Amino acid sequence: MALRTVVYLRKSSKDRDEKQVQSIPRQRDDIAAYLDRSARAESDPDRMLKYDPSADEIFEDESAKAPDKRVRFYKMLDKIRKNKYEVLLCTELSRLSRNVIDSARIVQLLEDGHLQEVRTLNNVFTSAPTDKFTLSLFLSVAKYENDQRGENTSSGMKRKKKQGGTTNKAPMGYINLGEEKGQKYVDKDGDNFDKVRKLWDMLLAGNCTLVELHKEACDIGVTVIVNKKGKRKTPADSTIRNMFSNQYYKGLVKLTDKDTGEEKWLPGGHPSMVTDEEFDKAQFMLQKMGFTCSKVEKSPGIDFIFKELGVSGLYEYEEVDGSKRPSRVSVEHKIRYNCAKCNHRYSGNSGKRPCPKCSNPFSSEARVSESVMLYHLTQKEDERTGGLKNDKKGYKSLKFYEELLVEELDKVYISERFFKVIRRQLYTIWLEKNDEIVKKREGLNKKIRGFERKKTSAYKKLLELEDGEVNDAVQEEINDIKTVIQSYKDSISDTQDEIEELPDDTDELFEKAWQSIQILRDAKEILIPGTEFEPKKRIIFSLISNLVVFKDKIDVVWKKPFNKAVIRCIDNDDKKESGVNLPGDPSFGSGGGVRTHDISVNSRTLYH
Repeated sequence: MALRTVVYLRKSSKDRDEKQVQSIPRQRDDIAAYLDRSARAESDPDRMLKYDPSADEIFEDESAKAPDKRVRFYKMLDKIRKNKYEVLLCTELSRLSRNVIDSARIVQLLEDGHLQEVRTLNNVFTSAPTDKFTLSLFLSVAKYENDQRGENTSSGMKRKKKQGGTTNKAPMGYINLGEEKGQKYVDKDGDNFDKVRKLWDMLLAGNCTLVELHKEACDIGVTVIVNKKGKRKTPADSTIRNMFSNQYYKGLVKLTDKDTGEEKWLPGGHPSMVTDEEFDKAQFMLQKMGFTCSKVEKSPGIDFIFKELGVSGLYEYEEVDGSKRPSRVSVEHKIRYNCAKCNHRYSGNSGKRPCPKCSNPFSSEARVSESVMLYHLTQKEDERTGGLKNDKKGYKSLKFYEELLVEELDKVYISERFFKVIRRQLYTIWLEKNDEIVKKREGLNKKIRGFERKKTSAYKKLLELEDGEVNDAVQEEINDIKTVIQSYKDSISDTQDEIEELPDDTDELFEKAWQSIQILRDAKEILIPGTEFEPKKRIIFSLISNLVVFKDKIDVVWKKPFNKAVIRCIDNDDKKESGVNLPGDPSFGSGGGVRTHDISVNSRTLYH
């Protein structure tokens, strides 16, 4: 009776490069060739391998470094324990296991008689004591080589990073150069570097969303290198988003301590794309749009806040179509000196220069005064040119508007109940989208399995034709089958590409939900009436989308979900003043008006 055989194929899910992706077709080809050779060489019917590719092939897209991670692998072991198979076949032992526990399980199957043989392309291990010892030794060697390789790689990468080198694939706009070890480096990626820099300029200008920046990247031909062969593709929207919070573009490389998890950014050997000031401003812009940003050590100054958020609430003239055009706001930082000799007052913005009246050199005795002023710029028609010119009309100290902003911030408080309700809402939105993505992924994986079965059947028919007498008609049929097999391979590859692109949609939605929850948590601790303004400045770009500045007041345009908190806080305050009793917690921002109908969120949490 022939030996029932199960074939195990595996590639690591953490390895997305082309070498790993192509390893599965190579493993299938090697197994098919091995089975063919075995069938030709074996004359004993009881020693023939009985194998059905559609039912007896186990494919796993998972790492074997840690136990209890490979679902299909353990289902295969359960079938072996039920004596469904006598032979376990793989291309090499490292495909089966790279950890001690799984290695012991495989050897134990031979010990208990559930398996007769474990085969690779070059070895056969039976239940004989010598074979079991050899199998254990070889599996241990695979584990040792894996650990040693990881240790050597980690040590080498850490040393190279300390020297300013890049140890992985350079990000978009850069390119890895040099072939030999010790001579590899990173440089600008031709005109792609300038195109990426243009995206930074657009973000810093403050008039583009990330969706618009991604579209611009596609329009101007920005590409990202995806493998060692130099293959390029259009970057995903997540690639654009993550670029703006990556300090690599400042000319730094990240070094992470494996023991403590502490991250350090060290000077790198590659050219920088942005300055420290530009990078910090980009983080405020990301924060303003509600996306994750890199940590900025200092909070924004009040002048920076008004420059980035403030627009004038004054309307000065009408366009031809009748629409009103608002005037602009200008924030100016002035430094003035009083000469210690003649007491003449002069501007010192250009530097500590001598007194323009008496030419007395600047000294520490000179009195210095600083002021940050906000101007409303009106538009007046220039009779000589027929055009428009700016005319400064009144000004107020920025301190005045800072006090108004503080008053607006003091109107908002986040109760624990409001925080929990909004967190559930945000999680529900992401969960629904994630379920949709999961269904799409399952459908695409089902398509791949269908293509794999058809390809295996075609391979089987191809082997039968090649084993027989080949004439012109048969050769033509063989060529047709090879074409069909290639079409299946192309379909599998295209479907795998679709699967890899799926997470971007749900990842972006999850990131915005996660970021909003983190900001909401901070706001709950910071937005307490009467507290200092300084800590509030650190999250102000995440709370406010616009400041409309009038001469005697400001209107704050709040982002979601903070706008709900403001409305409920104001409503609750009005009801308190009118003597209306509020249900439940009087500090509850939502007033019970926010609800989620997703029952599943009661047993699931966004925090892991």
